[in-house]
Amino acid sequence: MKKIASLSSLALILASLAPAGPFLQEEPAAVAVPVRVFSGKGFIGDLRRQDFVLFEDGQTQEVDGLFLIRRTEVEAVDGLQDFHPPTSRNFHLWFLVRSCPPQLEAVIDFLFADALTEEDSVVITTPAETYTLSGVMIRTKPREMLAAEIKRILKADIEAKEDEFQRLKDLASRLVAASYAVRGDPLSAKPSAVMTMENLLQNYRDAYEKWVSPPFLDEKKVLGLVGRAKDSPGQNLAFLFYQEERRAELDYDLMSRLIYLFPTRDRVRDSLEDLNQMFGNVPTFDVDRLSMEFASGGVLFSMITIASPDEQKKDVDMRDVSANVKLVLSTIAVETGGRAVAIEAAEEIAREAVTVLDRYYLLTYRPKNPSPEGDFRRLQVEIRGDGYSIVAPRGYFASLR
Repeated sequence: MKKIASLSSLALILASLAPAGPFLQEEPAAVAVPVRVFSGKGFIGDLRRQDFVLFEDGQTQEVDGLFLIRRTEVEAVDGLQDFHPPTSRNFHLWFLVRSCPPQLEAVIDFLFADALTEEDSVVITTPAETYTLSGVMIRTKPREMLAAEIKRILKADIEAKEDEFQRLKDLASRLVAASYAVRGDPLSAKPSAVMTMENLLQNYRDAYEKWVSPPFLDEKKVLGLVGRAKDSPGQNLAFLFYQEERRAELDYDLMSRLIYLFPTRDRVRDSLEDLNQMFGNVPTFDVDRLSMEFASGGVLFSMITIASPDEQKKDVDMRDVSANVKLVLSTIAVETGGRAVAIEAAEEIAREAVTVLDRYYLLTYRPKNPSPEGDFRRLQVEIRGDGYSIVAPRGYFASLR
């Protein structure tokens, strides 16, 4: 992981951080749960401990402490006095995209101009690298300069990934053309044409494997992103900018034609078998596991989708494999208190998310029936009264950290 140490160099290692989200203090274990309460779109900031009802695994718990926090300052305390809650804020910007539209740039500009404080940290993931912006940089460098540098880095990393995709599409088109050059009897075709087709097929197979291994976004990558957030102290706000993933795949008719033309060519057969297997691999997700990880990390998560152009290429299927990604992660976004929107609404959603992040209650309690370490404990928070909406994590993993 890289840290933005200066505007011209990228170095240093991100230091290990304390846990975030619902967490346990030392024995006897006290659990702290971030809770946000709204009436309409307005935050309710005058609640006391007795206004809350908190359940763990269906059992009512006694709330022994309430802390009202605005940004990084504790505004009010009710109950427990010897607890000092972590109030730092961490912004996680996940850019899994192949383009950088103006709406995306506007979100970066907004965050640096209006949202970040000098105590905040920023972790930025691009298609190529992960970078960390230190608090020292936020305090000492002009905000416009930092935003411009991040956009420059993002565009450079996007360009490197986009070059891979363009090469894949180019190889697919050239392979189609080469296949038509030997579409009759391959024995009567020029040896050079057959060799060209074989080499193109091998190159295409290698380029396709590079493009999908690892996938643009799969469960392992999502867990890695959430894991970094869980290791950050205080509150975590995450934005995933996700561009619909398309793959330039040889269509069924072309694959069948190549098998027919070259039944005895080992290189062709091996490449086609590999491709057929890779074409069938689509990212899948354990929705409940991801949901629990986001909850345990206390991550306020929003997903912003960028549409990819619907390209048409002869004998090449520009397959969209993003449907499952969008379905799963948009559901999790709503669960965490965030939203899932198209890029056109990105800045509006960013402003809403920062507003939600700014004020919250931290409720503390000691579980009546502690479960073994590693178990997921389900939480439910209610308010005595009607007309309120609540944003709170659905649970946490028990851990004596």
